[in-house]
Amino acid sequence: MATQPISERRVALDNVDGFGISTVLSEDQGYETALGTTEGKWRPVDRYTDKEAAQVGHLKWGQWVRDGNRDFTRLGYDDLADPEEMTLS
Repeated sequence: MATQPISERRVALDNVDGFGISTVLSEDQGYETALGTTEGKWRPVDRYTDKEAAQVGHLKWGQWVRDGNRDFTRLGYDDLADPEEMTLS
């Protein structure tokens, strides 16, 4: 998987209300959705066991942003980073 370009690992990519929503098969955590801020930073918010769940999750996060939600929990990364409460801006 590490040699696959992002275009082959991408499940979906959308822009909703100026924020990015990207769902990909990541190289280290499996399928995950990340939210992109206006500063261009990406924050993982959800992980999935398979592509079908990732597709459903991507749609869920798109609707979440459309509904005006902005507060979310950035996912942690193993023992290296704890989850963190954040605001999409």
